[in-house]
Amino acid sequence: MIDLVAASTVRAQLVRAGVAIGVFALLLSPSGRLEAQSTWASLGVGAGRASGEIGRAVTLELSHQRGGHVFMMTSGGILNVLEGESPFRDPAVPLDESVMEIGALYGRTRAAGAYSTFFAAGLAYTVVLPEVFSPATEPNRRTLGVPVRLGASVRPSRFIGVGVRAFVNLNVEEPTFGAMLNVEVGRFAR
Repeated sequence: MIDLVAASTVRAQLVRAGVAIGVFALLLSPSGRLEAQSTWASLGVGAGRASGEIGRAVTLELSHQRGGHVFMMTSGGILNVLEGESPFRDPAVPLDESVMEIGALYGRTRAAGAYSTFFAAGLAYTVVLPEVFSPATEPNRRTLGVPVRLGASVRPSRFIGVGVRAFVNLNVEEPTFGAMLNVEVGRFAR
């Protein structure tokens, strides 16, 4: 019995020592200390196409960049398809249809001074909300989508930036695409 207890104590000490060495190595590694890191929130507004109609696009993004990698959490979509006379309006499509998404994306980024570009793709929970303000609507349609973002930003200071985004959400219910202007607030590496 004593040998089993002593062996598990030694094993536990080796595991603790290995974890401590691993953490110490990560803290001292060049990738952990020298890579540029930025964290920011972004609010964007623009136009997008869903259901064959043009609508208002809105998004909120929380992003973290480390070196050439960018991780994003996004929420937004195409809201309230534009009403009235429009050369783009299909009379067979109901008004006020919205497409919403919540997603996580990973991508690559490049920065040169105050300028930054990125490309990211991921997975999003997507909901199509037909005729949002009508009491007699069909049920919401839910699916998984593949959001793709392409963007460029100018960051004149370390804390604020403006940018443009092109976006696509590829899904089986209601694919969407569009473009928007974004305001970014956060801490940007130089």
